[in-house]
Amino acid sequence: MHSLPAGPLDQEAFAPFGSVIEAAGISRRVNEGRGLRTDVPASLVHSTGAASPSLAFYEIAPSHWPVSLALVERHPLTSQMFVSVDGGDFLVAVAPLAGDGGPDMERARAFIARPGSGIVYAPGVWHLPLVALERPGRFLMMMWETGTERDCEERTLSRPLMVVPDGHGSAAPRPMADPLPRP
Repeated sequence: MHSLPAGPLDQEAFAPFGSVIEAAGISRRVNEGRGLRTDVPASLVHSTGAASPSLAFYEIAPSHWPVSLALVERHPLTSQMFVSVDGGDFLVAVAPLAGDGGPDMERARAFIARPGSGIVYAPGVWHLPLVALERPGRFLMMMWETGTERDCEERTLSRPLMVVPDGHGSAAPRPMADPLPRP
């Protein structure tokens, strides 16, 4: 079984696979001053063949360290966005393309994302299923679809991948950011 360490999610490390979504930056008051809007940069793209938008909630049962994963998937025609709506940390694992177009699991990367953040997988990026860590998680997912098998390619790994927290016996607790930034 191949072991893969999971480190903190950050934009620079995740950039080859997509983008990180975090509520940071300049906020402005909206809805007659009752709310704050913070725009986040996110590149959501799709081919013209995947013309039907798909928006869904995912309810993910908790997993505990170490996490064993045996399936990878990709969406060759569209980016796919997940944003944490409720829950704790979650695991994001990705793999670059191998020479044969499949996932290069020897160069796979794993990241621990914080509550309230999200990710956008670039089109065609191989990724492992989303994993809620230690407690249930609820996520909002956005992508485009064709309504055919081209929407999602899946591959079962020849040997499961065991993901462990980088340098820890368990995930290190981190303080949460202020969920409602002030302008």
